[in-house]
Parts: sequence; structure tokens; C-alpha cells
Amino acid sequence: TDASVSNTSAAAVRNQNIPGDGKFDQSVFQSGVELEVARVDFYDLPAFPESETQLMNTYLAKLSAFKTRAYIPQDLALVEDNFLGLAEGFAGSGYISTSPIVGIANCSDGNYSSLTAQDYLWSYGTGPGSYSSASGIVTTPDFSNSDFNSTFTMLFGSYFGDWDSQNNLLKASLASGKVLANSWSGRPYLYYHPMGVGENIGSCIRLSQNNTNGYLASTLGYFQRWVHITQLGDPTLRAHYVEMPGSLMASTLPDGTISLSWLPPAVAVEGFHVYRRENAVNSWTKLTNLPIQTTTYTDASVPNGGQFTYMVRSARKQTTGSGRYWNQSLGIQTSALVTVGYEGNAEFHLTIWQNA
Repeated sequence: TDASVSNTSAAAVRNQNIPGDGKFDQSVFQSGVELEVARVDFYDLPAFPESETQLMNTYLAKLSAFKTRAYIPQDLALVEDNFLGLAEGFAGSGYISTSPIVGIANCSDGNYSSLTAQDYLWSYGTGPGSYSSASGIVTTPDFSNSDFNSTFTMLFGSYFGDWDSQNNLLKASLASGKVLANSWSGRPYLYYHPMGVGENIGSCIRLSQNNTNGYLASTLGYFQRWVHITQLGDPTLRAHYVEMPGSLMASTLPDGTISLSWLPPAVAVEGFHVYRRENAVNSWTKLTNLPIQTTTYTDASVPNGGQFTYMVRSARKQTTGSGRYWNQSLGIQTSALVTVGYEGNAEFHLTIWQNA
């Protein structure tokens, strides 16, 4: 609702709240969050010489590089705690989330600044804050002047959890180096351990937003389900990806079936899965129960007529700090327009185009 809270004590007008101003009254989610939502936002970052559009273009380029394995970070996590001795133990959020993904042996204490010299998959830093700094950890000018190479990171400190502020620290991280995702984690703890078995980061932020008693919110149990729990970065991100196949082609066979062929990726994988989707249907039909080792597939079950899209994904068994699971690449797709006539044998007329 936006009808009951009237509070103008905040120094900044944007933090004041009065009825009818478009700002919600509630501090706690009133029911379970249903959608996986995250944000990529480079507005109001004058500390960077690039424009908002240029920063977004750079983000999308490094996002593509990570998802297609053009950039492969090391399975390492780093935690720096500049709030040692406080009972809440903010950095516990870092250890709890990162060790199930990279393994306990690959999760270490260190200096957040070392992310400029070595690439890490995950990192966490916490220290006394301002809108643009975490004391002893990192500042917005640091992010602007140096490349920080942690694909996923979490930061915690006063003020900068409010990312709608000029030169905000959380937003600035996404504009630096190889960083693709960041969150304000410590009040409460945010939980990313499902990424250790292939889940995407959007499902993890929703789990954290909906957490009441399933997981420890902090060592003191504060801030469960509060509305400030947010994720910055592409919500579809996974911790690990597989190399994509290439050059997917489709053709018809004399018996009216559709034959698919593709090229394997340069790095060996354990097989491929094939999917089909009818043009008017939003979901995919998986045509392979187990990954196939060949680079061809014949679809003998295609319905009569219509436009169909085929997708092939590489598959590999992925080992993480949580165990082993089947991981898949992004899909390469080809669309087929199938027109069927019944004068004797079926005739298929296909128009093929392709995208990655």
C-alpha cells in the first residue's frame, strides 16, 4: 500500500515517504515473492568517464563472454571482513554462500583489493560504509580506476545498500572489470549455495527474500523478508557454463522426418540435448532423455505442419563444492517452417535461419 506511512525525517527527499508518493508503506514482504527479479542500472555514476549507455554495452559484452566461456574465472572465493568482533558476523554470509560453490579449500580470507591482480568466481567484503565506500574494502573510485575481477561479489556496510544514490558502490561494481553480480548481504544473510548444483542467481535471491525460518537470517536473526533484499546483475546467471555447439543445420529426409546436424565445441563435452518448440508454444519439448554423443539427430515425431524451432545444448557433468550435476550450455537454435501436403508422400518446405 501507499496510504499510511507519513515520515519526512530523512535528510534526502528521495528517502522520505508520504501517502500517494509512489513509495510503498511496508518494510516486510507481505506474501511470498513470486518472480525472480534483479537489476542492471548504471544511472548516475559520474565517477566513471563512460556514459550510462557505454557502461551497459560493456556489461553486456562481458556477460556474453562469461556465458559462452570466452572468459573462465578460477573456482576461487575470497572473503575480507573489516567488522571482526561484531556479534552479527556479517561475513558469515560470504562463507555460507561461496564454499558450497567453489569448495571449502578454495575459499580463503584475503584483501578485496587482490581482485585486481587475480580473477575469482566469488568474493565478499564488509566494512563501515558510506554511499560510495566500504571502509578498508573498496570505494567507487577504486572500481572506476581499476578492474576488479570477481564474477560474483557481495558487499556490506552502512548506506550503500541504498543503491539509488549517486556513485553508489554496489552499482559501481558492475561497471568494473569482470563483475557481473553484486548484492548487499549481511542484514540479512543472502543464500547462493543452490548455484553449486546449477541454479541461477535469480532463484537464490528469491529464496533469500522468502526466507523466514528455513535458513539463519544472521547470527542474531535479523531482517528476514525485508523489502531491501535485492540483487544487482543478470538474474539468469549461473556459476558455471559449458561450451556451446555451433552451426546447427536442419534438412528434410525422404520419409518426411527432420534431420539436424551441428558442430561440437572446441572443448570436449559428454554429449548433447535436443529440444523442439512450436512457434505458438512458450515452452520447449526435450527430445533426448540422456545426452547423445553424436552430432546429428533425426526428429521422427514432428507434428504435421507449422513453424518449429530446434535447439541443441552441450552437456557435461559439473563438479562443485556441493557435488556433481549435469550442466548444459546455452542453446544454438534453428527455425523450420514445415508445410505438409498429402498428395502421396508428405512434402516439407523449410525456411531455415539461425541465431546464437
